[in-house]
Amino acid sequence: MRRSTTLTLSAALSLALAAGASAARAAVPHPSIGQATSGNGYGFVVYDLGLRKVTWLTEAPYKAKDAATQTRNVAYDAYFGLRADGEGGWLSNRPLDAAEYLDDGNVVVATQSFGPLRAKTHVFAPWGLSAASMVIALEVTNVSSVTLNDAAAFALVNLHLGVGAPNPDNTGESLSYAAATDSFTVTGPSGLTARTLSLTPTVHHGAYAAGLANPYDVVNLGGDLTDVASTGPANDAVPALEWSLAGIAPGETRWVGALVTLGDAASAGSFVAGRAADKLVSDEVAAWESWRAAPPAGLNPHELAVYRQSESVLRMAQSRLPAPSGGQLLAALPPGQWWISWVRDMSYATAALARMGHASEAKAAVAFMKGASVGGYQSYVGAPYSISVVRYFGNGTEESDSNADGPNIEFDGFGLAMWAAHAAGSSDLDASATTIAALFDPTGVVKADSSIWETHWNGKQQRFTYTSIADARGLCDAGQSAKAKALRDAILKNDELADGTLAQSVEAVARGAQQHDAAVLEAINFGLVNPKGAVAKATVNALQGALGVESGYGLFRNEDGGGYDDAEWLWVDLRLASALHRMGRDAEAAKLLWWVTEQAHDNLDLIAELFDPQTGDYEGSIPMVGFGAGAYVLAMLDRAATSAADPCFPPEGPDVTMAGPWPAPAAMGAEAPPTSTATSTASVGCSTQAAPGGHGGWIVIAAAGALAALRRRGGAR
Repeated sequence: MRRSTTLTLSAALSLALAAGASAARAAVPHPSIGQATSGNGYGFVVYDLGLRKVTWLTEAPYKAKDAATQTRNVAYDAYFGLRADGEGGWLSNRPLDAAEYLDDGNVVVATQSFGPLRAKTHVFAPWGLSAASMVIALEVTNVSSVTLNDAAAFALVNLHLGVGAPNPDNTGESLSYAAATDSFTVTGPSGLTARTLSLTPTVHHGAYAAGLANPYDVVNLGGDLTDVASTGPANDAVPALEWSLAGIAPGETRWVGALVTLGDAASAGSFVAGRAADKLVSDEVAAWESWRAAPPAGLNPHELAVYRQSESVLRMAQSRLPAPSGGQLLAALPPGQWWISWVRDMSYATAALARMGHASEAKAAVAFMKGASVGGYQSYVGAPYSISVVRYFGNGTEESDSNADGPNIEFDGFGLAMWAAHAAGSSDLDASATTIAALFDPTGVVKADSSIWETHWNGKQQRFTYTSIADARGLCDAGQSAKAKALRDAILKNDELADGTLAQSVEAVARGAQQHDAAVLEAINFGLVNPKGAVAKATVNALQGALGVESGYGLFRNEDGGGYDDAEWLWVDLRLASALHRMGRDAEAAKLLWWVTEQAHDNLDLIAELFDPQTGDYEGSIPMVGFGAGAYVLAMLDRAATSAADPCFPPEGPDVTMAGPWPAPAAMGAEAPPTSTATSTASVGCSTQAAPGGHGGWIVIAAAGALAALRRRGGAR
């Protein structure tokens, strides 16, 4: 585990001024994330860092089962409380000292102080239980010098099982307690049943409902819960648990906790199997560690942490439900809005899983796409097809979103799916090669579609360069090298500007406006153009000149305009880093990866969808999967590669050998070994890090307020 340190705002400002004006011109890595997610392939649980409590427990691992069925989030909130020497209160009302994922896995840990006690809340969706569930475990340490004879821990688990979706209300609920299993059962009009099973024997089992003493107030007043056997029908029936911590000695640690599940009681009991809260946590961490694949060589400590957390995000994003739902990979985890299976995002995630060594997960994603139900947009496609034109519902049926300009119809997914499948060692999706061949227009490129940035239809579609690039890559992997090369040649003929750069589309070339689109970087990464050649150089230079963000590091995605387009895109930054490496421009690539890595390391090692283009604050859906975790993994694996030989595109394709792996992080100006100090009167740390070239050498990373506690600097594993 890494240590957490904070830096006071006044100290940070003083040191930042001393770093020089040049450092102030660029944004610096800083914490700006607000929530942490855990998933087990059956549902998700979200811990809110600002509210200091659980605010999500979903009934399924996707946003909607079908067009009529939204997935419900049944958690209103859940959190722990404490009492010490007569003073009681809830941890939701105490600031965070630190937060992290335990050993870069799926267990969220939030550390807080409560008088003489240090409390660590552990929240996770248990991988060994095949149901939407969460474990909430509290590790309590007496940090005082005296034994506490009056001490207790509490939990409130407020789930809403009434009517409505995606957030049901609390009407018509009913609660009952079973002494034999030390557990609560709550039912409601939702048709769901929630079971809360204590992992440590309780001394009292209370509840909130009309006519009962409110456990929230009782704990705040330093009292004990009143035992409740049942409530009968009520609007809001909330279980409350109390555990004794009496006699906890100086330096002693005790654990309490509960399993909350929407599954059946027998499965929950079998999963717990008499294990206490601390054993459930340690077993979870050990099981995740045994699943991991070896990371590439040469990662510095922060890169390794982000790589491992990205590996965990990819795993959490995959449904483990039976077919036809199982195997799909979400574009983002909740609370980010894109917890939907997009073909494009799923392809990048699948390729990442395959390349890092997780073959079974990659093949499960391929099997999902092969078994999915599609074909409803053939009138738009103009040919039979077997991969969704946009994305999938949770039940494996095709979905396309529409607006005033009609639906999104995307042809890039046909090629991307084949690319990802072959990365996983499968030819099961090669039927899309026939579809792509039927989509060539008279110029030889793929006909107009909505493409990667989803422009919709009704005149908005264009012959986007990215679509043809992706489909050329897929044709190559499917063994259609002649068609792949013909499509590549058509791209260079029709999508290339007079200055040798690749434009957004054939139409952009014709109109001479909105020509720059960062998605064309994939012509380099997918091997269509020589990374040491003129087209690659001209294109990257033009993109850097036209799409650079004010923060001083990465790019926005295109020149179409609007806040979403003009944000800094992490997928773009990471694919640019891979392209720059292939071009031999390692110093520039290192700067980008330093920025993305350090931002992630200050934000629970998670990759966001977007950065604010001025401040670098995390924005969009967090964490992203294929366009976040997957892209980071691919960038790190690309950095470690020494060859880019490609059978489809010689000699115009990439050089057979690169210059070799990127130099060691210290030679690239990556973060220097962190230092930490603490005063005798407050928990205050000072952390400095080196910025890569052009930003004034040493710069100080400042953070203030509660989010500063999220910083996790250095520390050996």
